[in-house]
Amino acid sequence: MNKEPNQQVQQPPGEPIENIATAGDEPVVQQPNTEPEIINPQSEIDNMEVHHHAHHNHGKKTWKHYFWEFFMLFLAVFCGSIAELQLEHYIEHQREKKYIASMIKELKADSAQLAQVFKDSGRIQKMDTLSILLLTRNPSQETIKNVYRLTRSITQYSAMYFNRNTLTQLKSSGNMRLIRNQNVVDSLNKLDNGITILEIQKEAFVKFSLDNSKELYSILDYSYYVKNGVQLNRKEVIDSTTLTYLTTDERKVIEFGGKVTMQKSILINYFEMLKTYSKRSNSLIVYLQKEYHLTNE
Repeated sequence: MNKEPNQQVQQPPGEPIENIATAGDEPVVQQPNTEPEIINPQSEIDNMEVHHHAHHNHGKKTWKHYFWEFFMLFLAVFCGSIAELQLEHYIEHQREKKYIASMIKELKADSAQLAQVFKDSGRIQKMDTLSILLLTRNPSQETIKNVYRLTRSITQYSAMYFNRNTLTQLKSSGNMRLIRNQNVVDSLNKLDNGITILEIQKEAFVKFSLDNSKELYSILDYSYYVKNGVQLNRKEVIDSTTLTYLTTDERKVIEFGGKVTMQKSILINYFEMLKTYSKRSNSLIVYLQKEYHLTNE
């Protein structure tokens, strides 16, 4: 029986790819059927073109785009500057209110002190009486006794000591610029000038007080108040003792009376100036409280 050479055995479906057929004595391995994948070149070209066009459109920017970028950047910087300015303005306004509150507190303290100083205004009448007695020629014993009684009117005094801490800080540190209301600035400057004038007047009164106090020891005989090294009661000595001036120079006594008159005049002016200051200060307190809404200060 004849066999056809190189006859291959058909591979049943589902068998492994290594089916063996016999051709003579040599085995033959059948290769799997692998067909190459067909790629559509036109599709690749289309994809490349789409990608190319999309990339090209993304990179191109118009002048409107640049304008909006610049505008947004400018807006951000501008808003930041406005916010910073507003914060600085708020901080400075709080500092301003703090200074004004401190100013009101000092003005109220000064008003309380002024009330005590004004209680001493009766000293003016005593000094006036003393000056008249000293200017009296050929004084009687009663006149001399009254001179001894009234000498304390020129050796003691009540003066005003103003609180100027806030005003000093505002001026020395340059923080007066924090006060935005020019009327407030003008009022504070007037108040400060008024205090300066009052200080000058007070210094003049203090100088006369010291000078007259020293000269008083050459007019009156203070040895009446001491006996056997013991200090006697002043009032009892005046009431029970016959008194004389230490000096017999009537001219010197009269000159001293003139100096006491001058001291009295300075004190009168000082109190009148204090009254004017007090009115201005009280008005300023009301004005500042209303202007800065500090009614509870």
